[in-house]
Amino acid sequence: MHLIKKYANRKLYHTNQKRYITLDGIARLIQEGETVQVLDNETGDDITANILAQVVLQARGRRSPLPTNLLTDLIQVGGDTISNLRRVLFSSLGGDDLIEAEIGRR
Repeated sequence: MHLIKKYANRKLYHTNQKRYITLDGIARLIQEGETVQVLDNETGDDITANILAQVVLQARGRRSPLPTNLLTDLIQVGGDTISNLRRVLFSSLGGDDLIEAEIGRR
């Protein structure tokens, strides 16, 4: 597991590699299948989800844009349960249309 600490100056420090890391660096670790945990250096709180959200939003304009309605739905749901996330993703990505198309095909 890669342990990263976020300091008050907003810098991210990769404790395993003993060097600073960027959001792009974290994205590369995730893409390589690595596990990442990010802790707030002052409080010790696990802020991994917040940092990963920043990674996703940073990539939005460059490589793989996420639909605005998907992001809006994720914020509105508010809960972090997998079932809610699956439901939001399914409906935002046109899951209902896929089911109707499959029913029509059969």
